[in-house]
Amino acid sequence: MLRTACIYNGTPKEFGERVSVMRRHTDDDGKTPDPMIVEGKSFHRWEPELGAPGWLVAWWYKGNLQPGANKLQRWMAFEHDYRNYLRRKDVLGKARKLGEEALNRDIVILCKERLPTFCHRNVLADIIRHEVPNLVVRHVIPEEG
Repeated sequence: MLRTACIYNGTPKEFGERVSVMRRHTDDDGKTPDPMIVEGKSFHRWEPELGAPGWLVAWWYKGNLQPGANKLQRWMAFEHDYRNYLRRKDVLGKARKLGEEALNRDIVILCKERLPTFCHRNVLADIIRHEVPNLVVRHVIPEEG
């Protein structure tokens, strides 16, 4: 099974290997290491190539992926460009391999976003599900509290 979750929320051991699919592990400035993300604790493995390219992340967070557009319109532009990136032969192969691994053992892919809405891991999971049709995908939604 493949799950998606927020890297800041602990996930039970039975959810499997924790794989970061973030391009970088930094604060919002893109430079300062995020002290809350610790290899071996927050994640077991890092697959930065499966994260959105740096230029796309910067555009999304700066809000200039279509100036004047609302969040949904900006998201649609981001998702389009990220899907195109994931379809590159080298990246798609890594995504497929991760999905095939998840057929044999549980894996949870992680990034900073709390919810899968407007989150690249949701798009990545969708691409993986299409590449590995028998794969079950679940999004871990944190409880309000």
